[in-house]
Amino acid sequence: MTIYLYKKTHNVTGLQYLGKTTRNPFTYKGSGVYWSKHIKKHGYDVTTVILKECETNEEVKKWGLYYSNLWNVVENKLWANLIPESGEGSDGSINIIKDETILGIKNMLDRRKNRHAINQAKFSAKRSTKGSKKRELLRSKLTRRQ
Repeated sequence: MTIYLYKKTHNVTGLQYLGKTTRNPFTYKGSGVYWSKHIKKHGYDVTTVILKECETNEEVKKWGLYYSNLWNVVENKLWANLIPESGEGSDGSINIIKDETILGIKNMLDRRKNRHAINQAKFSAKRSTKGSKKRELLRSKLTRRQ
């Protein structure tokens, strides 16, 4: 089974992605988190270059790490890779994340917290207002009857 090590370049934005696949590398879009979001936002207009055709996982790891280090794909902002290409993918245990990714996650969480606090305040205000109006209405009806 042939394992392809490839480089994809987005033709509009210039963002690059280093990946591997056993599928057709020209039709396979790539599965990196940042790359996938970029493709979703900007469309799939890419150029694919096959770097190596490997026969073993060890060979993919050797060449994937070679190109990852050569081009500094994790730290370089021109690349979408969040981890070095070792042929293994991410299982969630690797904690190599770009600084802007961490900042983006923090900003998103802050926005969610703020949105939640605003919604809670609106809900509480409506709830307390509705309850007091209903109580006043009931009291007025009860006092009229007496």
